Amino acid sequence: MHTKKTLTSTIILISLLPLTSHAFSAFSVDEYRQSLLNAYSEVFSGICEPDRMDFKAADAELKPGAVAIEADQTELIDKKIIFTGNAELERDGMMINADRLTYDKDGDRVAGQGDIRIQDPSGNVFQAQSMEIEVETLIGTADDVEYSLTSKIPGRKSDDSKDIRAHGVAKHIDFEGHDIVTLHDATYSTCRKDKEIAVLNAGKIELDKAAGVGKAKNMKLRLWDVPVFWFPYVSFPLTDDRKSGFLMPSIGATDRSGTVVKIPYYINISPNMDATLSGNYYSKRGAQLQGEYRYLTQQGKGNFNGAYLADDKETGENRYGYNLDLNQRFARRWSASVNYAEVSDENYFEDFSGNLLLTSTTYLRQEGRVEYAGSWLRANALYSQFQTIDEDIPEASRPYKREPAITFSTNIPKLDKFKFDLYGSYTDFQRTDRVSGPRSDLGASVMYDFRKIYGFFKPKATLRYTAYDLTNVVDGEVTDPDRSLGIFSLDSGLYFDKDSFIKGRDFTTTLEPRLFYLYVPYEDQTDIPIFDTGESTFSMGTMFRENRFTGPDRIGDTNQLTVALTSRLIDAEGGEDLLKGTLGQIYYFEDRQVSLSTDPAVPQTFNRSDFVGELYTRLNSKFYMYNFFQYDSEESEIGDFKTDLRYSKDARRGVNVGYYYNNNGSQQLNADVAWALAPRWQLNANARYDIEESDFLRSGLAIGYSACCWGVTVAAQRRIDNQSEYVNSFLLTFTLNGLTNIKTGF
Repeated sequence: MHTKKTLTSTIILISLLPLTSHAFSAFSVDEYRQSLLNAYSEVFSGICEPDRMDFKAADAELKPGAVAIEADQTELIDKKIIFTGNAELERDGMMINADRLTYDKDGDRVAGQGDIRIQDPSGNVFQAQSMEIEVETLIGTADDVEYSLTSKIPGRKSDDSKDIRAHGVAKHIDFEGHDIVTLHDATYSTCRKDKEIAVLNAGKIELDKAAGVGKAKNMKLRLWDVPVFWFPYVSFPLTDDRKSGFLMPSIGATDRSGTVVKIPYYINISPNMDATLSGNYYSKRGAQLQGEYRYLTQQGKGNFNGAYLADDKETGENRYGYNLDLNQRFARRWSASVNYAEVSDENYFEDFSGNLLLTSTTYLRQEGRVEYAGSWLRANALYSQFQTIDEDIPEASRPYKREPAITFSTNIPKLDKFKFDLYGSYTDFQRTDRVSGPRSDLGASVMYDFRKIYGFFKPKATLRYTAYDLTNVVDGEVTDPDRSLGIFSLDSGLYFDKDSFIKGRDFTTTLEPRLFYLYVPYEDQTDIPIFDTGESTFSMGTMFRENRFTGPDRIGDTNQLTVALTSRLIDAEGGEDLLKGTLGQIYYFEDRQVSLSTDPAVPQTFNRSDFVGELYTRLNSKFYMYNFFQYDSEESEIGDFKTDLRYSKDARRGVNVGYYYNNNGSQQLNADVAWALAPRWQLNANARYDIEESDFLRSGLAIGYSACCWGVTVAAQRRIDNQSEYVNSFLLTFTLNGLTNIKTGF
């Protein structure tokens, strides 16, 4: 479950947008705002110290209900006791100080004049020029009041002061018992008194200490004493506990949906359960209802969010989207999960989502899963299907339904140095327009795991059986193909190391040759359909796998030897790799005939693969570099190449730069920057540049400023949408810290 800690309003400056047909899109908020807030939380922990207020502890010897009054002088006039000079009254933790107090014993009322200070049992303080209050019931009034609401911060041991959570002034106050105080013509601010930037002005503010919530009517938000927003009603918490109530509305605009106004309402259902409802209005499309429900238990968690807009003004259709995400453990070794998402149409995310990842979504997952995790056995059963968002994807390329997919694997303890594995799956692939049916796949292996300080030796033998029961096949084709294969591999390596002393530091240099032999006999597999199998991307990792394909519909035949050499430079003191380089190549002793085609294919006849190389560099804790390349020795050319350079000065300052090249000529540059310009200023920027097209695919810049009670973020971004059109966006976000504090979970 997530956490919300600020009351936020969004201001869009349409006049600052570039002169283009594409207007504002709000996706930049989700991408930048959280990173800014994370950075602020670290740096401001020691900067944003609140105002402090003197706190006088209650007299522990005073009996409940007893009244204690002291002053420099005391006078009795007509059944009233007049206390003058440092007068103080205390009862049940409430203390009243004034230049002059008049106590009516018969009415149990006290009136005060001149520099009055009222401290309630919680430590909240009200300073006034005149007041009258009934001591037992705490019903009364005060005029010309300055107040401070306090909170005890965990970890502070001082009993003579408290932190000021909020403060303000009021023309008049009504004390309505022990829990409720009503302020008239009042202000409310969570800023420090010497930096009162953001202030709420309200005709009436009710502070309910029992409920822990404040309610303001006819409220104006003033920034630097300039009115910015007006709201007829706003609620906010008085403690760190989450409370139900309206959150700050937001205002935005997009070229696809027009001006957007969102009014959210938070519902605190229980300590482990909450919800948010939002009424949204899109000027080009209409009114939308949006909601999110969250829960968290010791055995699981869940989240449901969705939105519905009836009769879209642009399309005339009902528009909706929802997602259900559940994870539940219902027994010691059993768990279940549901991840189900659906939208009404392919343009839903483009029209209504501000998330850049969602706007590029191709498929939506719709699945339910049950899992068992035992000491000897792991198994799961999955029901899965997908909603295709991109309607341009051909039907033949869309994924199958799995009704169901059952998998298992064993964890048999080693017998001396022998390791036994048994695994399998049963998957029923269903499509109405394509070859379908269940697939059973079983595998059993035995491996001898010999390891010493100088190297390792691991021969492995595997038996793999796969069978199908097909429907929707062309007349004359096999409906029940199967395949049995024996696989043999031998993985081995040696370790050589040497101690070195370089510039006053001790290092260990290693040389690690590795040989991986793999033999898979050929078997004709053209009668087997392709359900979920593809060709693996060639990399250092795939050179040591037993199958060059990603799924069981194809097992590649081969007789090959992978040769690799790794060298490391290790910090002898910390044991960390400062340099690690690996170079490898596969040598083929036979042609490879198996392909993804269901028709006989031309065999692969080349006798060696491209060279593959990786280089990791970590010169210190701040600098990291990764390089990868493929080199075709026969053509003497680079296949794929990429490099990433990362520099992290500290938690708030870092740079990442990357260059990518592949053998089709595509070249891209990526850059990401997160940098603290000053203790309260943060800059975030990113860019993706296509060298061949000489244009940016995406670029963004955000600058944020955070004070102790407020913050502002300015973000701009340019991206390409699903229609290959450029979208420019600009957003100004203002946050008020401490006015809402919503915590979910335990």
